[in-house]
Amino acid sequence: MKKIIAAAVATAFVAPAFAAEVTVSGFTELAYSDAETSTTTTESVVEESAVKITATTEIAGGVTVTTDLNIQGAGGNDGGNSITLAGDFGKLAIGDESGAIDSFDKGDIFFIGNNKVGAGANDASINWTLPSLAEGLTVVVAHSPKEGTVSEDSANQVSGDLSGFGARYSFGPASIAYAIESVGTTDNTFAQITYSVGGLGAMYEMNEADVAGTKTDYTAATLTYSMGDTTFAAGKKSTKADGSAKTVDQTVIGIHQSLGGGVTAFVESSNDDTASTKPSTTALGLSYSF
Repeated sequence: MKKIIAAAVATAFVAPAFAAEVTVSGFTELAYSDAETSTTTTESVVEESAVKITATTEIAGGVTVTTDLNIQGAGGNDGGNSITLAGDFGKLAIGDESGAIDSFDKGDIFFIGNNKVGAGANDASINWTLPSLAEGLTVVVAHSPKEGTVSEDSANQVSGDLSGFGARYSFGPASIAYAIESVGTTDNTFAQITYSVGGLGAMYEMNEADVAGTKTDYTAATLTYSMGDTTFAAGKKSTKADGSAKTVDQTVIGIHQSLGGGVTAFVESSNDDTASTKPSTTALGLSYSF
């Protein structure tokens, strides 16, 4: 009888764990990289990886609760560990979450070459996606408390006092997005246009960063064309501060070949036309997503 009671008590404690739906996902990218400037040549193996554990359950009132634990080989301003509540009120995420701009800034389609626009995207402590106000419309509000945020990934979070707002409207094959963020004396404005039809996809992004009255404009454009398992990609981004010439004018091109099972082989090349040393990088690699 004692064993039966003990077993019943143990089951009562472990049962909640089985009520959650747990998934594990992630990726690994490895590439042989050849980086050159007008004076040097560097060959190396580049690696990036991340694992994400997600658990989802439903509580009273039809509210879905999701937690995600991120183990990253290299982090970015795209969120980390958090808990999300979803229901009639929309979706409320608390923890290390994407800010208003990064909720829509998805311009980096390359594995090694970087074509993300600007440097204005920050993580936030709270990200609220409002309930649907109209078909095709997504509205996001982001915030970090005045005293700042301490997290396991604090290097990617602002010191505090962040406020942001963003919206995206999708219609047919196109979408437009707009977002603003303020952190202390820095104000960032972001806009994005996307279009896709058949195997063709295009995106244009703009970001203006105003740091205590000094403005810097960032732009980025990407174009992709897919034929079966093969995707051709090209991107260009530039940076221009007030009263100066462009300081960055980078072009990235790539060929991505899906091998099935989440494996993609790729070749990418990037170059900077404006830097005095004329840096360029060529990379050949594999990516495995699961």
